[in-house]
Amino acid sequence: MNSRCTRHASTGDVPLRPALVVAGARGFTVVEILIVVVLLGLLSAMAYPRTSGMRNSAGLRAARVQFAASLATARAAAVRWGRPAQLKRSGNSIQVRVDTGGTGAFVPLAGAVALDSQFSVTLSATVDSVVFGPRGLATNLSSSGAQFALVRGSLQDSVCLTRLGEVAPVGCR
Repeated sequence: MNSRCTRHASTGDVPLRPALVVAGARGFTVVEILIVVVLLGLLSAMAYPRTSGMRNSAGLRAARVQFAASLATARAAAVRWGRPAQLKRSGNSIQVRVDTGGTGAFVPLAGAVALDSQFSVTLSATVDSVVFGPRGLATNLSSSGAQFALVRGSLQDSVCLTRLGEVAPVGCR
């Protein structure tokens, strides 16, 4: 008997030792693994521009939805309170404010939403604020309404508000 294969004292069995190379065992060589890694790298490099564009598009769409929701919130607050409410734009941030006391002093209804830090979007507009009256009409807009442009990278979208206080469903006029 080989001195390296000693029997177990209590059972008399020869302990099994893992073999380094088993005859007939299959596996992958280093070259095969490297080829697979290189192919995965090429596939992900080709897919990155597409996923980056989808991410930009989704961020812009989310910012547009957030902006339209803030307009709707300001309009609903004006109707609910029976007092003027305002969507105030300050740079790339927006905030809904309400004149709860009827004194002309607007009080924030919620915290400001920073579109640039949340969605990487810049905001430009034809007006800095929209004031909704108690009936939900945009009282400070001209007859052409207001246009708000959202830009993320090379993509652009816009939200158009009519004087009736409604977001135009299709494009700005």
